[in-house]
Amino acid sequence: MMHRIDDINILLRSKQLTFLQITLFSAMQSVIDKMKALEHVEKYVEKVKEDSANGELEILAKVEEMKQIVARTKEANDMHAGEVYGEKAILATETRELQSRLLSLSEERDKSLSILDEVFKTYFLVFQNLPLFLTLHACLIAITRVFLSPSLFFSSLTCIFL
Repeated sequence: MMHRIDDINILLRSKQLTFLQITLFSAMQSVIDKMKALEHVEKYVEKVKEDSANGELEILAKVEEMKQIVARTKEANDMHAGEVYGEKAILATETRELQSRLLSLSEERDKSLSILDEVFKTYFLVFQNLPLFLTLHACLIAITRVFLSPSLFFSSLTCIFL
């Protein structure tokens, strides 16, 4: 009987060992699964870090590119502003010259009209032919209004009376 009890004990122990083995295997399988899951998480975290670093580098590269674009654009705008300022100065000078020329032409016209008036009065007194001299006076005024210079006026007047 003793032998049987020992066999039973051995059998129980073997069943215990089998149960312990199953439990240990299950626990080890759980640990292995958790380690695999942890590896996946670590790989994911590593990929996210790399993507973040790459994204950061891309953003920094874009920022640097934008800085260069802004610098080039500012330089071009400054150059254009200088050109515009120079052209504005040239146009201001030309405007002053044109205003001076206009004033000069206006003075010449006034002188020509004054001379015409004197010529009209002189010829009117000399010839006493009012209709002819009124026509002449109107023609001479029309001629001077198109800004003929006084020298041209007198040379054309000389041609008329010769």
